[in-house]
Amino acid sequence: MTLTATPTSSAGGALTDRPVSWSTTNSRVVTITAGSNGTAVVKAVGGGAASLTAASEGVASPKLNVIVISPCCQVGDGAPPLVQQSFQDALARNKISVQLPIASPAQRVGNGYIQIVQSADAAAATFILAQSDKIGIAYVVGGAVLTAWQSLGGAGGPLGYPVTDLSAGGTQRFEGTAALAGNPVRLVSGGILAKWGLLGYEAGAAGAPVSDPTGYSTFGANSGVAQGFAGGAIYNATAGPRSPQAYFVSGLILARYNALGGPGGDYGMPISDEFVSAGVHQQNFEGGYMTWAAGDSAAKEHAAAKTPGLIVSPATVSAGSTARFAIVGFPNNSTIRVSITGQPDFTVTTANGAYMWDMFIAISAKSGAMAVHAADTKGSSVADGTLTVRGFNDNHVPLVKVQGDNQTGPPGALLPLAVRVALLDAAGGPVAGAAVTFEASSGAQLSAASAVTDANGEAETWVRLPGTEGVTGVVARAPGVAAIPVTFNLRSAAASLANFPKLQQTGDIKLGGGPATIAQKGALLTAVAGILRYHQNRGELGAPNGPADPAALNQFLTAYCPIDAKGNMLCDGFLAVSPSGEQVVNLWRAAEFTGGADVEVVAASPAAIADFLAQGSPVLLSLALSLNGAPAGGHFVVASGIAADGSIGIQDPSPLFARSSLSDYLNGFSAGGGAWKAEVRGVARFALRSPLSTGFLVAVLSQPGALLQSLAEDIVSAAGTCGPPLELFDSVDSAGNPAAGPLLSRLTACDGAQPAYQIQIGGGQPFRAQLTDLAAGGSLSDLSGSAAATWRATRPEFYLTLAPETVSFTAASVVNGATFTSGIAPGGVAAIFGTGLSGSGKATTVDMDGTAMRLLFASPFQINAEVPQTMAPGVHILRVQSVYGSLQQAVTVAAVAPGIFLIGNPPSGAITDQNFNIVEATNPLPRGQSLVIFATGLGAVTQSGQYSTTSAPVTVLLNGSALTTSFAGLAPGFIGLYQVNVTIPAGTPPGLGIPLSLNVRGQQSNSVLVALQ
Repeated sequence: MTLTATPTSSAGGALTDRPVSWSTTNSRVVTITAGSNGTAVVKAVGGGAASLTAASEGVASPKLNVIVISPCCQVGDGAPPLVQQSFQDALARNKISVQLPIASPAQRVGNGYIQIVQSADAAAATFILAQSDKIGIAYVVGGAVLTAWQSLGGAGGPLGYPVTDLSAGGTQRFEGTAALAGNPVRLVSGGILAKWGLLGYEAGAAGAPVSDPTGYSTFGANSGVAQGFAGGAIYNATAGPRSPQAYFVSGLILARYNALGGPGGDYGMPISDEFVSAGVHQQNFEGGYMTWAAGDSAAKEHAAAKTPGLIVSPATVSAGSTARFAIVGFPNNSTIRVSITGQPDFTVTTANGAYMWDMFIAISAKSGAMAVHAADTKGSSVADGTLTVRGFNDNHVPLVKVQGDNQTGPPGALLPLAVRVALLDAAGGPVAGAAVTFEASSGAQLSAASAVTDANGEAETWVRLPGTEGVTGVVARAPGVAAIPVTFNLRSAAASLANFPKLQQTGDIKLGGGPATIAQKGALLTAVAGILRYHQNRGELGAPNGPADPAALNQFLTAYCPIDAKGNMLCDGFLAVSPSGEQVVNLWRAAEFTGGADVEVVAASPAAIADFLAQGSPVLLSLALSLNGAPAGGHFVVASGIAADGSIGIQDPSPLFARSSLSDYLNGFSAGGGAWKAEVRGVARFALRSPLSTGFLVAVLSQPGALLQSLAEDIVSAAGTCGPPLELFDSVDSAGNPAAGPLLSRLTACDGAQPAYQIQIGGGQPFRAQLTDLAAGGSLSDLSGSAAATWRATRPEFYLTLAPETVSFTAASVVNGATFTSGIAPGGVAAIFGTGLSGSGKATTVDMDGTAMRLLFASPFQINAEVPQTMAPGVHILRVQSVYGSLQQAVTVAAVAPGIFLIGNPPSGAITDQNFNIVEATNPLPRGQSLVIFATGLGAVTQSGQYSTTSAPVTVLLNGSALTTSFAGLAPGFIGLYQVNVTIPAGTPPGLGIPLSLNVRGQQSNSVLVALQ
């Protein structure tokens, strides 16, 4: 559409020589491009409402209001303008035309945007447009690569976003140092990907991948991964003396190498690429070399002389480190007895005359030499090695500062960097498992007074500065390990945000759609405009609608009326119970004035305000005012600095109050003939990141404070509750007149990224509440009522779906409580996953065939319960009854369903020593002692004295070898928890990652790794 604006003189004559500029209040609805002679071309780009204005020499035309009714969606709708353009560029670059309209808008996933599109050709292929924030360029993912990428979690998975288009040979690379390539598509990653890249990817000598990566270990103390390609195979060492080397093996040499057992055979891993000398092709391996020449039909191997040896890598370590041992050069199939100083001997039979294991050197180890002797039990071959241990009894290592020194922050704030130290031995290797203590000077607070060094030898704590200006010291010590402590010098100093806009609530423009003006009740609008303007002035937020000020932001929010997916106009720039009600600024819509920012709400506290200011963010403060001791309503200011005494400096939009320190409000002051006082009820900021496209907002609007105090409001997902609500009292006006009531609004935002949410809201009297889906095209749902109600919110595709909560679960979602995989047994823990499984007002019960199941845990989304010991194997009816109803499913109970519990992240087996200390790589179990394994699903038990032992024998499988248990039964005092005790024979070969599982009646549990010394 083309518009024409003609400037006129006071007499009404046309001024055709005057320049004309054009503006739109919402560039996401329409764009406007100025032409010549006062013309402009207006283009609709998305559903919603906008106002167009022409201006010439400071004189503006009347507003032209337009409404664009557009079905969702166009390319990039829902993403910032730059991403929209990048999506269009990616389609053009790949010569893909798509069907319009697109079924769904762009979505925020992880650190970027994606949009699903269909091609416009007859095949209607599916593609995903994807752009990472880090890369800033969009790429197209389609076909088999798209299927593989999605199966690995897509943009939110470990591969992350694409960093290239699909190559002509069918390869696409991704952020996570990985590529998808080949037919069928396979993952290539890490060192193998780097080597493949050096070879030219699929166009080079290796060609496309033809197999998935597999692990290997060699007799030379190396382990790694190998992957097959059309032209050969790449071997990449990830641990051992050869790490991180990678080599390519192909042709005749590869064929012979594989025939001889590959990296697990006598030749080990390659230690060079193939090279040519005097017409002979040669490649070197750990166990020798192979050659071929022109005319040969097979490569020839040349074994290195087999000499018994013992590799210790590294040869010298500090306590708290790991060493690797490798026996090499013994005759094939020999049985080798290994003796280690201070440890019991063990024997191992090896097919290739080699064996490798890792050993953790305890932090308490003394200095000395550890001798290792290996002898063939049936021959004369022997080998010896020595590991030199540097203990801390006479060899203290330095404690060094890694980060966090010389930081400065506002009084009372959490410093942005943790105070971190490291313990490194003489060779630069990390010292893990050492205790580090931290001590701060008076007034400072530490997140942890002690920590244990991690695998990198590092330990840290976070520091909150004292509430007043001054110098703070934090001393770190590693008693018994490092002789000299280190001191971090930190400083708390007054700070303020430079050049924060001093906007005030003035003007007779109506606030939103209500009767009050900005001057009367525009404190919240003005405070928000000031924050957005501050970020715009610093170049941190865009200005697609011009610089933020109260009038411009008011116009934007008043005209904010996008069309939802159902064709309804949703005008919620201001939230109000009625046109004449309080006009509450919708912060989540106000953020779109700048093209997009996120809103972050935290619990109201001085520490939270200080932390945001320390990060350079101005802070919106919602105040609850009292006048002469009586509740009066609300007011809004912006925290913009912290003084030397810790008091918060503010920008106050009210000409009547005009305070510069929050302390004035907290302690009380006089203005307008009355005594005013306030408390902080809400704290929020505009975070400089794009919001998730899955978010939603629950708003309880302008309700009496007493009602809100009694109003039940709980929004929870399997990940926990949503963030704290933002409470906003209806504003006191600029003349100091109290708000009627006063009334209170409560806004609660959720990221919406979880599969389901349970929303409980209401009470014993009428209330007004609504839920807004913040996704592009999202709708508004009215939650108002006069009694408590509970809703289930899900996002099956792109839009939020709301329905009354009911009990819901499937037979497949009743799983083993230890492994969360299929299989439950009498006496074991069953985990039930679903929705509506628990809520306030009535206790949840679970029964099986009418027999009550004892509950261990109940939440809206998961129940853990004990399967009755009396249940015979077979199909049974499991019923869940909660406040939301009753549902039953037919489930199968097996005689046994063994599962070892998993703990930690990443998960590891719940296995301890006899003192119930977790057995792990940094706390391996000495061989000859007992392991305690915690499991479920071991079946029926028999009372034996004070213990209940399993009716069926339980066997522990350790690296494939069966071990007899000393006890298997219910853990005393627990429900559904079984305990298995087993003594590890002293002659068991050691290692830090030995597979262990349980076997009951032929049923094997999940396998976990255990560390033995």
